[in-house]
Amino acid sequence: MHELRRRFGIYGDDDGVTPVSVASGTIFVGLPPVEGRMLGELLSSGDVGYELSLDPCAPIVVGVYPMRPVPRG
Repeated sequence: MHELRRRFGIYGDDDGVTPVSVASGTIFVGLPPVEGRMLGELLSSGDVGYELSLDPCAPIVVGVYPMRPVPRG
């Protein structure tokens, strides 16, 4: 999530996380509430996927990726 913060200039508490509801339960993203809700909408619509932490195994998002091709104009 630090790469998203850096790339888009998202500032906030470094330890702050936002809970996001997905089909499998609740996951946590390291973004402020507004951006976390926006990511939640993208996850719900299937536009992006996510990768969870495996060490330790926790429902915290460590990466996101596109699920659909992005058309190039």
